Formats: sequence, structure tokens, C-alpha cells
Amino acid sequence: MSFRYLKQPNGKLACFSDIVDDFTIYNMTEEQALEDARKDMGEDAARAKIDRALRDEPPPWSQDTATDGLRRWRDALEMIAGVHGDARRDERERMLSR
Repeated sequence: MSFRYLKQPNGKLACFSDIVDDFTIYNMTEEQALEDARKDMGEDAARAKIDRALRDEPPPWSQDTATDGLRRWRDALEMIAGVHGDARRDERERMLSR
């Protein structure tokens, strides 16, 4: 289970895969994200995973100390840029910020 949920700037939730280093699902409501998480884990683990996203709990490796609710978002964009390039990062940022 190499994925995490995060809050997009538009307030929706997205799933970021650490396998493909990109978003796999986006623009989800909390209920949709919870339903998606339940496919791979039990109710308690799914709820905990979504709660971490809603709290914007930073991944252990993150150096971002901002408290604006978008640390996970910025971390995901940095990962996309590092693996796929700035153009893909910019595309994702434009697409998922609205």
C-alpha cells in the first residue's frame, strides 16, 4: 500500500501513488476517499488514512513546516517534478487546484 491521500487546494481529496509517483484519483469527497481506501484495508485503517490527509499530517521525510493544510500537496508536487519533470508538476497543479 504505497499510497496516501491529501487535500487539494480546491478542498477535495486526492490519492497519490508512491509507485507511479503521481495522482491516481482526485477531486474526491471525504466519503469517496474513504470508500476508495476501504478497498485495500479495513474500516479503522481507512479512516485513519483519511484523517491523516484531513489533518495534513506530513510524511516522515517532509521538511515542510507550514501549517496551511497543503504540506502533503506540495510534497506530492515535488515528487512529481523530481520523477516526471516540471511540466507534469505544473500540469497537475493547474488541473487539481480548481
